[in-house]
Amino acid sequence: MNRLIPPFYVVPKDRGVWRVTLSKPWAAITALALMGAALPGAAASTIVSIADTNSGTGYVLQLPASSPSMFGGVLAASWSTTNAYTGVTIQADVYGSQSGTAYLMSQIGTGTTAAEQIASAGYTAAATAGSLTTLFSGLSLPSGTYFLVLAGPTTPNLNDWEIPPSPVITTDAATTLGSFFGAANNPPNQTTVNLAYPPGSNFSTLGGDPVFQVTGTLASAAPEPTTCGFVGTALMGLFIAALRKRRSSIGAR
Repeated sequence: MNRLIPPFYVVPKDRGVWRVTLSKPWAAITALALMGAALPGAAASTIVSIADTNSGTGYVLQLPASSPSMFGGVLAASWSTTNAYTGVTIQADVYGSQSGTAYLMSQIGTGTTAAEQIASAGYTAAATAGSLTTLFSGLSLPSGTYFLVLAGPTTPNLNDWEIPPSPVITTDAATTLGSFFGAANNPPNQTTVNLAYPPGSNFSTLGGDPVFQVTGTLASAAPEPTTCGFVGTALMGLFIAALRKRRSSIGAR
């Protein structure tokens, strides 16, 4: 007859103190579960990236101080993906040492409202070009089209978004780089910046590719609940059952 090996031996000791010993087969199972739990989860990978191989030029990020007739500019980069991602981080090469606001949108242009906004955050640009400023982190993004909108400080302060002459563009297999957009106030002929809500500005397509990077973990590759959690719960249940059985057998003597 096959014997069921209990997970624990419950042995009485002197003065009513109990000693619990894990049986050898269950000790091995527990060790394997703990080893599995210690394995690292899926690493973040590049979703889309535009890198700068040498110094380029900057497009101005600046909001008019108070009037649509004053100079200013808002810029936006875009991408589309058929995958979903977790732990998404978005960075851009913005410089000028000034503060601004970043928006992640599902839509931009005239008529856009906060209903199309996925996230927004303030940022402080680096002093010079050549480094990435983190704009967002820890995002979970489903498949879709996204627009990264950057607004700068108010006139006369400004930031720049780096535009390399020879960009190195990297995307994963499910992602396509979109267009680069801009809205500018260049009075008296052009006044397209929406001061109340910059993502709702009247954007036009621009040439060039701004330096930015989006990384994350493919949602289907995210770690499942660890085996350790399941085994631990099972072991605890079996331990309680064994303890009750032991106490019942002692009480019946």
